[in-house]
Amino acid sequence: MDIMNSNNLNELIEYLPPNWRELARETKAFTRARNIKTEDDLLALNMFYITNDGSFQLASTMMKMARGISVNKNAVYERITASGEWLRSMAMALCQQALGASYAKPEFLGDKRVRLIDASDEVTRGKDKTTWRLHYDFDLFGLILIQVKNRFIFIRKTPRSRRFSEFRFNVFNIGLVLIVSIWI
Repeated sequence: MDIMNSNNLNELIEYLPPNWRELARETKAFTRARNIKTEDDLLALNMFYITNDGSFQLASTMMKMARGISVNKNAVYERITASGEWLRSMAMALCQQALGASYAKPEFLGDKRVRLIDASDEVTRGKDKTTWRLHYDFDLFGLILIQVKNRFIFIRKTPRSRRFSEFRFNVFNIGLVLIVSIWI
C-alpha cells in the first residue's frame, strides 16, 4: 500500500491553487488546530478518505500510520463533511486556472443554470451480476452536485434511453439549460 508521505503531498500541493491554505480557513474547513494541526494535515486526511473507498475508519488508520496523527473516525467524519466547500472552491479555482476565460459562463446564458445529467450502469461482481443504475445531476458552472439516485435494475428490462422521470424538475423554471447524455 502506497502511503502518502511528505514528498507525495508536496507533489500534489504543486497543482493546487496558490491560496488553497487560505481557502481552508475561509470556507471553515479548517477552524481549529486540535489533532489536525495544519491545512496540509487536513488535505492528507481528505486524500486518505478519497483513496480508501470513503471509509472514515481507514482514513483514521492511515493518518496514524502515515503522519503519526491520532484521529478517531467520528472526528474524521466531522473534518471530511466540513471540507466539502473547500474542495469545491479549489476545484473551481483549478478549472479557472487551467481553462481561463473559457470556463467562465457565457454571457448569452444570462441567469440560466446549466445542468449536466447522466446515468451510468454498474454491474456488481458475483454469479448474479446485479446491475445498479446511478443517475446524477450536476451544475456545470457552480460545480455543485444537485442530486444522485441509484436503483436496482434488471438487465433484460433496461430501457434503451435514460428517463427524465428519475429527476425532480421545476417545470416553471425557465432559467434552466439541460445537457443530457442519452444512449440509444
